[in-house]
Amino acid sequence: MLAANNDSLNIPVGGLGNERQMLVLRQTELSDSVMTFTVQNKELSAKVNRAVALKAQNFKVLAVPSRGKIKDDDAYKAKRIDQTLICQRTH
Repeated sequence: MLAANNDSLNIPVGGLGNERQMLVLRQTELSDSVMTFTVQNKELSAKVNRAVALKAQNFKVLAVPSRGKIKDDDAYKAKRIDQTLICQRTH
């Protein structure tokens, strides 16, 4: 009786062992993904920090309304602007 009971319990234990191995493998894959994203995040943060330190010089931003007429003044309302145009100033 105990042997039959033991055999009936060994079958589920074997299945749990396989499931545990699959979960450990999945956890390893997820850990690798987290590490990859962490490294990419640090790289992008460094690039953003360098870009913030740069200052744009000799550039003019012009508003382009839906009609396409570009004026050199800044009198456009935001809701009327369809595009922006970035030009380099020449002296």
